[in-house]
Amino acid sequence: MFYDFSTISTDPGAGEGHPFSPPQDWEGDESAYRALMRERYRSLEYRTVLLAWGKAYARENANMHFEGAWSAQAEEILAHLYP
Repeated sequence: MFYDFSTISTDPGAGEGHPFSPPQDWEGDESAYRALMRERYRSLEYRTVLLAWGKAYARENANMHFEGAWSAQAEEILAHLYP
């Protein structure tokens, strides 16, 4: 899979290329979003993807665009992956 590290979409149902996007029918709050991201990080399937995004953020954060309801939370999570 190819990832466009310049755009981080947190819109529900944004697709496989957006690991910070909740599922299409998701209706959780901020606490549920953070729990979803922790669950994904613990999953082998998502962990390597999230770490790749974290590394890209550490290198390119000024060039990354966040969009969606959970943008602030996603940026905070990325900042903690590679402090």
